[in-house]
Amino acid sequence: MSVDISKLDAALKIQYAPGAIANLVYKNRPTLALIKKRSGVGGKKVQYDVAYEEGVGSATFANAQTANDGSKFADFLLGKVNNYQIVEFTRGALLDTKGGGANAFFDAKTFEIDAKINACSNDAATQLFRDSGGNRGQVGSIASAVLTLKNPRDVVNFSVGMSVVGSAAKAGTSPHTAVAITAIDRTAGTLTAAAWTGYSANDYLFRAGDIGGTATGLDDWLPTTTAAVGTLGGFDRSVDPTRLGGVRYTASGEPIDQAMRELLTLMAIEGAAPDYFVLNPSDFNDLVTVMDNKVQYVDVSPADTPSVGFKAVQFACPTGMTRVMTDNKCPQGRGYALTLDTWEIFTSQSALVEIIQDDGMMLKRRDTADSFEVRVSAYWNLACRAPVKNGVVVF
Repeated sequence: MSVDISKLDAALKIQYAPGAIANLVYKNRPTLALIKKRSGVGGKKVQYDVAYEEGVGSATFANAQTANDGSKFADFLLGKVNNYQIVEFTRGALLDTKGGGANAFFDAKTFEIDAKINACSNDAATQLFRDSGGNRGQVGSIASAVLTLKNPRDVVNFSVGMSVVGSAAKAGTSPHTAVAITAIDRTAGTLTAAAWTGYSANDYLFRAGDIGGTATGLDDWLPTTTAAVGTLGGFDRSVDPTRLGGVRYTASGEPIDQAMRELLTLMAIEGAAPDYFVLNPSDFNDLVTVMDNKVQYVDVSPADTPSVGFKAVQFACPTGMTRVMTDNKCPQGRGYALTLDTWEIFTSQSALVEIIQDDGMMLKRRDTADSFEVRVSAYWNLACRAPVKNGVVVF
């Protein structure tokens, strides 16, 4: 008895058509969903030219001629990064479902494939809010085998069985020995392992294999301090940290709605009118509590995936109204004001997340085992064409 892989593969392609995968990828991930996508982007790197100075000029003709050095551009050269999730099926498992045909196979295996698509999508959503160093959180304290995260809400970025490495540096240099997470208390924000030898408070935590290999996220494009606005994509942004690194504001104890308006006011001064304000669910709860009975919800959905929808709250700002969304991958204590048409996710694939089938087959035979694989991949990066039209606030 043999396994008819071609029939199972054909059934896989029907089950996991592009539209079906998109619904899995973007459901409950509003920021990832709403940013526009550009697929099929070739080349090892992509250059994004950002104009940050249009010209000096003068009321005096001679001075205007002297100052006529043209517009100034920042050239950001960005590569694409990989992320993989792989599910394996033994040949025996396929043989066991042969009598029931493709439906029996899917009854047993669809959950696992869906889970890998979901995991790959979660990785992309996590990276969207982080930086290209790849950290997923920081150490708050350690008591024997239990590590408490500095920001307990960052626990959503970790999984039981995940191998993590720590480093005192945000870039992940000189990492500690890898540690496998054996248990997670998601309410307390703690990670348990056999031991956290060498790890200390404020160390950054990375998934094994991620250091320096993740997407250029919002924390790269919109640093929370002027001092952190350094080189990105090969260009030194310190020549104009606001126009090339976004608008920023750090709250000093004021209510969350006031802190948000302070940022939005600074953005209005720079000529920005953001579409969305993204908050962690805990911060969003604080906001709607402050707003009390003045909360007005609206429906939003991405243009390329209208079947996926989200709720947002209308929020008054100096340029009119913006919409506030909650995203569980947004770090607690931080909010992002985004002008969506300045952002782009670019990928060489046909979609942000897809099942690899470059050879025409979704089910791939393993060379070193009596089994088959389905490989899920994201190969992408995030670009911004006008950082000054976006901002970040620290509460």
